[in-house]
Amino acid sequence: MTDTALPARPVVVGHRGRGRSFAPLRPPAHALVENTRASFVAAHEAGAQWVELDVVASQDGVPFLWHNHYAGGRPVHTVPARELDELGIERFADLSADLPPGLGVDVEIKPLPVTAGPGRHGERVILEQVLAMAQTRPVLWSSFDPAIAATGRDAGLRSAWITRQKYPLHEAVMAAANLRVDAVVVHGLTTLEAGDARDLAWGWQVAARSGVRVWCWDVSIGRIGELAGAGVTGFCTDEVPEAAAVLRALEGGG
Repeated sequence: MTDTALPARPVVVGHRGRGRSFAPLRPPAHALVENTRASFVAAHEAGAQWVELDVVASQDGVPFLWHNHYAGGRPVHTVPARELDELGIERFADLSADLPPGLGVDVEIKPLPVTAGPGRHGERVILEQVLAMAQTRPVLWSSFDPAIAATGRDAGLRSAWITRQKYPLHEAVMAAANLRVDAVVVHGLTTLEAGDARDLAWGWQVAARSGVRVWCWDVSIGRIGELAGAGVTGFCTDEVPEAAAVLRALEGGG
């Protein structure tokens, strides 16, 4: 494997690549489709050191780059790989060779309903492909499902648990430490920007003692400098060039 240590200095993580393209509440400022090779390359060119992507498994266990639980009007875990190909959804296995060297990849594994049956996450095939990717570039295995996060941990991957909105920082960090994962990814707007001051102070203390890295998703550009100073080391954002400019300025790069 390549050097697996998560970055100690703050980095920009391009959300689904160059940003969401299926977000009616926040229309994208570009024409790129999210979770595609073109979007990941564009994110890197705009200043992202990492990209975040979403992986789901087809009915027959093939990993695809897709955020939603539905594709073509059907639950994605009920759709065969051939039909997902026909919808133009890209396969995870085809991704790695086209990415810029050194670009880190946060692979978010999407949980699926229990009714999907044994092996419903397609975890084994996804895990094999992520382990292969980790041979050539930095990789973080992440999920909202703590059991899935633990799967990557047990396989020797750097792993993270993602929390929902308004989840208190100190509880998130303690849970991540108890899970023995490397990082927790919290919601920037509701956990960090609108969080209780005492909770935040306690959370940063726990993070420093435990060694758990704190990343965040969905954050205001104007708060990145403050949050980087507090201890956030990964900013998953749709606004890649703006976030990159803030971090460059913090480092004295203009």
